[in-house]
Amino acid sequence: MQPLFDGNLCFCPLCDDWFVGSDYLASVFENPRALWVANMVTHYRHRHVDYYNRHVGYASWRGRYDEFKHLVNERAKRQVIRKARQFLREHRITAEHFAELQGTTEETMALASRMLGGGRPSRQVAVFVGMGQLTLEEWV
Repeated sequence: MQPLFDGNLCFCPLCDDWFVGSDYLASVFENPRALWVANMVTHYRHRHVDYYNRHVGYASWRGRYDEFKHLVNERAKRQVIRKARQFLREHRITAEHFAELQGTTEETMALASRMLGGGRPSRQVAVFVGMGQLTLEEWV
């Protein structure tokens, strides 16, 4: 079983290779599993979603960068859950780790809970709606 980290490197089970983790994310996340998920979403967005790098400039020019990035991040979270399910389970990454990421939607949480377990987190998740931010209480 591959470890999640080797120093500042993170393992991508989809590439079967290592990538450099974000120093910024390392300063934000205390939980190493949530840190790995955050790094993996960033890596997935830039390396596995071909259209992101091609369209990000257009979205910025149209003033919709945050909305575009949020949509791509949510897709990345769900794809990581689907494509790396076994790896996530082996490393005891659950829905709670995805809940620690900003903007995780109910749709993503439902998929994570169903495929990874971990129950329903009791904290609140910030969800971006257009250019504003709305806080929704998660499942009771």
